[in-house]
Amino acid sequence: YDLVYGIERLIHSADPRHTIGNLVSVLEPGGRFVIVDDMPVEDRAREFADDVARFKKLWRAPVMPSAAGWCALLEDAGCDVVACRDLSPLLRPRSLDDIARAIEEVAARRRWRDRFGLRRVGEAETGGLLLERLNRVGAASYMMISARKRG
Repeated sequence: YDLVYGIERLIHSADPRHTIGNLVSVLEPGGRFVIVDDMPVEDRAREFADDVARFKKLWRAPVMPSAAGWCALLEDAGCDVVACRDLSPLLRPRSLDDIARAIEEVAARRRWRDRFGLRRVGEAETGGLLLERLNRVGAASYMMISARKRG
């Protein structure tokens, strides 16, 4: 293949090193690998560790590497990172108050929805709102990383 792209998918890998290595192995030399996803901002994410941990649990994103982490994994797998761009300025997160209200509303709906087997819907909504809050406070960024396989 000459292109591998992961748009809002690779964050769910339980073993990103293995996943990246496996995907890079099918790339032709000179092939491109593009990742677009939310990534923690290391210094800020520590301040919001509870939100990060809850988001990771609700969205089943057990590892959630930072941009530097993804870049290192790509480099280790045989790629050269050619671009790392923060797309966060394109996001339009709500105010912190609006996000907090939305989280409360989802929690209220979850009480009855969970009884009907829709627990994961509420988890996804809550996780998305937590991610929106993490982006709002600068603890996560929406990043695009482009790399080219060496060879």
